[in-house]
Amino acid sequence: MERGIYGVTLTTFDSNGQLNMEALYQELIYCRDTSVKGLLMCGSTGEFVYMNAEQQKQVLAAGMEVAGKNKILIGGASAPTEESVLNLLKYMDKIGYQYALICPPYYFPQTPENVLDFYRTISKKAPPRIRILMYNIPFCAPEIPLQYMEELLAIPNIIGLKDSSGNILYLSKVMGVVKDKRPDFHVFTGQDACFLPALTLGVSGCISALSWMFDKEENEILESYHQRNLERASEIQMNIIQLVRHLDGISFPENYRILSKVIGVDSGEIQRHFYNLNDVFCYPWIEQTTILVQKLRMS
Repeated sequence: MERGIYGVTLTTFDSNGQLNMEALYQELIYCRDTSVKGLLMCGSTGEFVYMNAEQQKQVLAAGMEVAGKNKILIGGASAPTEESVLNLLKYMDKIGYQYALICPPYYFPQTPENVLDFYRTISKKAPPRIRILMYNIPFCAPEIPLQYMEELLAIPNIIGLKDSSGNILYLSKVMGVVKDKRPDFHVFTGQDACFLPALTLGVSGCISALSWMFDKEENEILESYHQRNLERASEIQMNIIQLVRHLDGISFPENYRILSKVIGVDSGEIQRHFYNLNDVFCYPWIEQTTILVQKLRMS
């Protein structure tokens, strides 16, 4: 797997909760033509929890069809049960995926030992070609346990970790173990607001929805950091932080769906309805979003 930035695609639904495949193909063409290293299909921003297995397979297949020859593709294979995860992995292997992102089983509580056993089981039963990235997203699933990080790093076909916790202390401890035990292991941040701080700890890059929406800006952070131009990297990072703070004014992932439309990409209809997502609220929010987008792109 290569270092760099990877975009998390949004899944295009219609107003009835069905896939809008025409809009999905257009989004994927846009993503394919950006400078990201690769794309993650069926991630959190892709709202995989709203899809059944067949819909997920449709989205995974569309990603391979449109971008498989141009980008490194990562398939989201998170699910509440091992059987469901393995079903997705087998399908991904069948259509040509080599990388899968998997969080620990969610909904029911899990002990750290449960999480370790889960990854050991999945890694043994996964198709030989599939390489696994663990997914640390502790506000939605059990945390990847630090006390068993060495054991997890010892599993050969687990080759990376996406950390969306936003917890720099946690990330620093992970990187300490990685540097000591397995330097070729890839760790990516999933929080754009932490990208530059995460680079100072040695991460391989960023996997996020903003990465394809603002690929030039995020790549410039990466390049400026490696060129030791921290002033420039910090300037762009602070503008991203301003945008992320503003996005927090609307629930995730609806905020990213609205943002994608601001930048000119139709990502379909939201799947939840909130009292504040009306024209009176959204119009000024979108106006401010547009200002922050322009500021970021002009920085």
